[in-house]
Amino acid sequence: MEERLHRLQKLLLRVRVIVEEAEERRIANQAMLHQLNMMRKEMYRGYYTLYSLRRRVDEKGDGKHHHQVSQSFTPSQLNSAKRVCLLGSSSGSHEHEQLQQVVSCLETAIEDASEMVVLLSGCPRLYRQPYSMHLILDKCMFARHVEMDHLVRFLLQAEVPGGSLTSENVEVFGDAAVNTAFHGERVLLIVELDGDRFSRRLDNENIEEGLWQRLYSTYICQIPRGSKIIVTSRSDKIGSFGTTSPLRLQFIDQDVFWYFFKVRLFGSTDADEHPKLAAIAMDMAIELNGCFLTANMYSELLRSNVDARFRSAALTNMKQVRQKNMLGGAHQLIFGRIDQKRQYDVQPK
Repeated sequence: MEERLHRLQKLLLRVRVIVEEAEERRIANQAMLHQLNMMRKEMYRGYYTLYSLRRRVDEKGDGKHHHQVSQSFTPSQLNSAKRVCLLGSSSGSHEHEQLQQVVSCLETAIEDASEMVVLLSGCPRLYRQPYSMHLILDKCMFARHVEMDHLVRFLLQAEVPGGSLTSENVEVFGDAAVNTAFHGERVLLIVELDGDRFSRRLDNENIEEGLWQRLYSTYICQIPRGSKIIVTSRSDKIGSFGTTSPLRLQFIDQDVFWYFFKVRLFGSTDADEHPKLAAIAMDMAIELNGCFLTANMYSELLRSNVDARFRSAALTNMKQVRQKNMLGGAHQLIFGRIDQKRQYDVQPK
């Protein structure tokens, strides 16, 4: 276990180097983007596994040595007493298999990326990125690189010959929003259909295509040639109105959310240097249950204070708030839901 954890940490560092270098390049090859996205997912999964095992080992330690071990525990220096405890547990075999699977997947991802690493040198660099990821999370969609690339390509594509307008229907989840952006004489319209009468009509078996055509015709009359329309909806049925292939969104997994919260909470600080705080942060991520709004709020409040007792108190408060919300039926509003595997189509027309 000790050697495998150490191996996992080194593999994660190698994968992180490749991913961060690729994110600073303008990649046009769709196969490379797909491979990069797969590697990114393996990285999220690997970090989640690493910190999960650290947390479990720390929880199984003696209270007498809890503080000592939590401060000194690293993959290369695993306390022997705790290692015996971990391996002797009923779940030890499962943890071994899980760790081995993650290590194998990372090794395969790195081996398969050898050609991509060579090709990256030929891709032009993007604008200069901040030295730390936490500085740009407020200005980007985390873990939505593929979707963002899909939309950017749609917005930059040339006008279809003979066509009067290009529009994209994007089925996503989120709050209702209608935004407009102007660039010269061209217009970008983002229309959210959820929550209005049009969306309710989509829930019926017979879709009123005439309603969409009237809406579409209205926009054509009002905005100039070459403009784009992005229509978002939770309904699968809106996909038939698009002019390009649909884009389907899903809720992010728990391991991805944990990586996001870790980066936000620790900032430029290396979480590996604070295993006790990392264990507390993982408990917080579980309590947050995938709610980005609450994660941003807590990370801003706690980032400047690295005292373990302070963050433990914050975790206790977080649990109390969740329990009160559950009793009041407001848990879904405060902490959101990450366990539902709902799918959403993003459709361009």
